[in-house]
Amino acid sequence: MSEFTKDLRIEGRLTGFDDYMNIVLDEAEEVRIKKNTGKPLGRILLEGDNITLMMNT
Repeated sequence: MSEFTKDLRIEGRLTGFDDYMNIVLDEAEEVRIKKNTGKPLGRILLEGDNITLMMNT
């Protein structure tokens, strides 16, 4: 899970990463916490500079 704001986070299965903490997530989903809604994204690449928190859930 990667959290972007207090209301938005990205959840998915970590499948790869590099030295700059860029990560590849499979089965990624954008989750709006306050609205309790999700939007499927599929496989994505998150740039390490945009990641503030990672958790194992």
